[in-house]
Amino acid sequence: MSLSCHCEDAKKAKAYISPPEGEQIIILSEKPPICYEIKEESALWEYGGEGLKGDCKPSGRVFTHTHRGQKPKFETRTAPSGGNFAGCSFAYVILDGVSNYPDFEGGGHPATTFVRRVGEESGDSQSGELGFTVMVKDESGEIYNEFFPGEKSPTVEVACDDNCPEGYLKCTSDKYPGYCCLPCKRTANKIRALGNRL
Repeated sequence: MSLSCHCEDAKKAKAYISPPEGEQIIILSEKPPICYEIKEESALWEYGGEGLKGDCKPSGRVFTHTHRGQKPKFETRTAPSGGNFAGCSFAYVILDGVSNYPDFEGGGHPATTFVRRVGEESGDSQSGELGFTVMVKDESGEIYNEFFPGEKSPTVEVACDDNCPEGYLKCTSDKYPGYCCLPCKRTANKIRALGNRL
């Protein structure tokens, strides 16, 4: 998503960030316009293996590649008879669901394999395959930058001055700044759920 800017003529602005799970986050800017961007992120994986010699034994040469996206997987295949590697078992790498013969720089057939997330020492991690980074900035520069893991994107809504974003109800509050903004749809769902219990 490209940068979206709001409240050019306002004195202040608020960005309401709603993660798929958890509490809403409110970012106040006293130097509008306020701009935000939601960027889809995916993990960087390192994968590779040790090459195979014609006698079906590891060659001792290890090859490494990187891939950004889903965690790479390997599937084992046996080379058909008649070729240099006839009867040898070797691995094909699966990148984003597509099976590929890994080009290991002439060392082709991987006998042993590994996959690890770049930046993690623990090795074969399952976490962080996909997420979203929300960045908010105003005249003073970047004022918020946070990563939210998962497949569902956070949403961002903006309100100028003392208004609420579209689809929100303005209510008085004892807390600063003297009002709050309640999301109409979410509030209606809660009231409906309470009514169903009675």
